Amino acid sequence: MEHSDVSDIDFVAHGVDRREIKKLKRGEYIVRDRRDLHGMTGADAVASVGRFIENSRHAGHRCVCIIHGRGLHSKGNAPILKTRVREYLTSHRSVLAYTDAPVSEGGSGAVCVLLRK
Repeated sequence: MEHSDVSDIDFVAHGVDRREIKKLKRGEYIVRDRRDLHGMTGADAVASVGRFIENSRHAGHRCVCIIHGRGLHSKGNAPILKTRVREYLTSHRSVLAYTDAPVSEGGSGAVCVLLRK
């Protein structure tokens, strides 16, 4: 696996312990809420994720799941929502880490996100 691949699947914010991503991968954080983005445009999805993260933090959620799909119905089968959402999450100050969701939560068609306390 190339290094650039890894950043697409996993992300850990600067200064965050790498063990947090391992805990997230193992499902040690309980998913407290979910947002399904199917059918949204890239811009709508990013706006929706922004509101979802702020609302989730306000509610005290530590771990949430965002279902973006795999891009199978996008032009050229390119995962537009997956790419846009993960780029956005990487830049969001409240996001400590993310990784592909477990298969039971949508696998690579979804992302589990660890939020700041």
